[in-house]
Amino acid sequence: MSDNDSESQREKEKLLEEIRRRAEEAELKRLEEEEKQGGSASPWGAAPEEPPAVQRPEVQPPAEETSLPPKAVRDQKILVIRERLTIALDRGKYDKAVELLNELSTLIPGSPEVEEFRQRISQVRDQKRQTQGRRRAGSERRSSTDSTVGREAKAAQRKKVLELLELAQSNYEQEKYDKALESVEELLGIDPGNEDGEALKQQIVKAQRIAELIKREEARARAEAASLHPAGEEEPAAPVSHEEGEVWGTSTGVQPSELGLELPPEEKGPLAPPKPPLVERMASRVSRIKIPAKTLSIIGGILVLAVAGYFLFDRIKNAVAPPLYSVLVYPASTSAVDSASVWTADGLTEGIIADLAQISGMRVIGEATSFAFKNSGRDIVKSARGLGANFALQTSLGRVGDQLAVQFSLLDSLKGRVVWSSTMQSSLRELPATRQELVRKVLAFLEVELKPEEETALRRTPPAAAGPLDRYFRARELLRNFRGAGGPQLIEAFQQAVRVDSFYAEAHAGLGWAYVVAYEADRGAPEAYLTQARWSVQRALTLTQRNAETFRTWGVVEQYGGERSKAVERLEQAVALAPSDAEAQRRLAIACLSAGRQEQALKAAQRAVADDPGSVDSYTVLAEVQQFAGDFKSAGQNYDLGLRLATDRSEYASAGLIDVLVRLQQHERAIEILQDRLARVRDSYEDLYKLARVQQLAGRSKAEWFSALQRARTMVEGRINENPRDAKAFSWKAMIHTRLGEFKDAATALKQALETNSDDIEVLYNGARMYALQNDRTQALELLRRAVTRRYSLPRILDMDFTSLRSEPEFQQIIAR
Repeated sequence: MSDNDSESQREKEKLLEEIRRRAEEAELKRLEEEEKQGGSASPWGAAPEEPPAVQRPEVQPPAEETSLPPKAVRDQKILVIRERLTIALDRGKYDKAVELLNELSTLIPGSPEVEEFRQRISQVRDQKRQTQGRRRAGSERRSSTDSTVGREAKAAQRKKVLELLELAQSNYEQEKYDKALESVEELLGIDPGNEDGEALKQQIVKAQRIAELIKREEARARAEAASLHPAGEEEPAAPVSHEEGEVWGTSTGVQPSELGLELPPEEKGPLAPPKPPLVERMASRVSRIKIPAKTLSIIGGILVLAVAGYFLFDRIKNAVAPPLYSVLVYPASTSAVDSASVWTADGLTEGIIADLAQISGMRVIGEATSFAFKNSGRDIVKSARGLGANFALQTSLGRVGDQLAVQFSLLDSLKGRVVWSSTMQSSLRELPATRQELVRKVLAFLEVELKPEEETALRRTPPAAAGPLDRYFRARELLRNFRGAGGPQLIEAFQQAVRVDSFYAEAHAGLGWAYVVAYEADRGAPEAYLTQARWSVQRALTLTQRNAETFRTWGVVEQYGGERSKAVERLEQAVALAPSDAEAQRRLAIACLSAGRQEQALKAAQRAVADDPGSVDSYTVLAEVQQFAGDFKSAGQNYDLGLRLATDRSEYASAGLIDVLVRLQQHERAIEILQDRLARVRDSYEDLYKLARVQQLAGRSKAEWFSALQRARTMVEGRINENPRDAKAFSWKAMIHTRLGEFKDAATALKQALETNSDDIEVLYNGARMYALQNDRTQALELLRRAVTRRYSLPRILDMDFTSLRSEPEFQQIIAR
């Protein structure tokens, strides 16, 4: 088949999908009209408790293109070509763009739009040539400039020192003192006199000595106990208790045999002389232990901090989520090495977490934390215990073609042993039903009482065909690892699952969420993504898919549509359907904050951290909520916790954490973070602007911060020369001119940005910041209102450039109404 035939076939498939979608929408409208006439509520109003099941009609092949008027067919084709052409230009695919432009010019000859695209293609071609020229010139300059090489070597050395310091700190925290000392010694060999390294070395040496001392004393105590008491028989292990209230561990007393201790045999005959009082015996034992006073004080201090931290964390957990039962779902393992088996195992794990999250009497560890243990080799019992989970569910999956063998084991994290196991045979087609049967068995073993709606939810999902399930698992894998790039590919993956079976409800719900995350990742994403997300939610609800993901998507769509009260309502429904859905809790926190409900926002953010402590998003949202409330100390602590989990630590640290550090008067650390960021990303005019801003606030010399701003201005002007239609670059140029005191040039740059793209979210927020810095509150609030209406962005609202506006009542009304 030729390329033209392939294009025609794909266009026909898209047109047929559009016809099918319109037919379904018409049918839905007809059903809504019938419900209104009958007095029932619309599914988009109060969201009925249980929408009627949809019968699968015989799907007739859609009509050919003659079903639509010729003009509609032509417009649809123009729309598709325009979108593909825009994508090709964004990706810099010059040849493909020329081909699409020729096709578009045959449909709308002489149109100004064609000429505009032709100019953009020329700009892309020139930009590529200029970029290649600059790269060659830059390579030559780097090879001929010794000072640059020196700076690079210094930056590489600094990076190595930081990596060794992090490795040593990690080994120290895991009590691997020998490895930690090796890393510190290597660090000090590279950078002698490093203060952080020297301090860490002293801590490691002290901790190592304390650990050795404690081991010796424990060994001596065990030897004395063995000499005093002959060996006896072990008591049988106590049965597993499942009384209500046991979440962070079973409440039954731990038997000595479980701890490896032996009890003396029961003696008969004359009674022995009475033992001394308990206090005297304890004093005698303690007096025989020789521990230096300094070491004892250190141990005491550590114990006090540990106990205080435990009670603080326990109080937070109990405040936001009264515990009942807690489970860590360990990532399912598979002996097969093919991608399809791995996706199936991961999809099974994700499905189990989603099912358990719906149970109000359960607390399930979040998805991000669970998958962090994948291929980690960590002990599952210790992992569960460290997360405060009293049970861990381990799954192994064997797959031969369409046949599956699934083995489950439930472990008690306190006793460290398996308390229940089961093996099930299944097929890929029946895997959703098998998964739900497993969850019901686990809940029955734990004696968790289910509400009627929870029982219904665990029996609602029908078995799916193997074809869409494979595609669905692949799409879920892309969504789970989505980091902001590849939004169209993510959407297409879910669309494939939907095309195979248009009645696959879970795929429709996942498609809606894919549209949302793709829209958030790309500031230039079309508003049509939100429309498609809403339609996917409507389709999922019609197919009785009333789960947290469906209502979570619906709530976020309402949030971006400016309906903040409705957003909170839908997200509250998502949390009610799945109390342990950390993503729903995070989204609810942001929605409540935008609706002026700070207390509720804080509780939702704290619950997200408690349920998903391995997610960087959980700590980030909690820090943002605390920063919004003015609790900068707590915000800084949670940003630091998120920093440990961030994929790119330099990028993460240079964002919200910088503003909080400035608020806490920790300017030097903020400057150090930004300098490290610029050593990694040298052409970032945004980070140069932030560095100059912090240097100004820290009282550094004018020459220092002025130089940083000049370098930023040179970079942004170079970016504009490459692409004269880069509205974002113009808006940053306006910010830089403002910091330099060049208000007239700043106004000109902002005007060019707005003329280029007046709806760009970055342009609107930067314009509001520029006017706030210039104390033009009227213009600042107007642009801020437009930005918030266009897309609510809490990190941008929290930016320190808005400090002068925070006391304005209108500012509060705009960002929290």
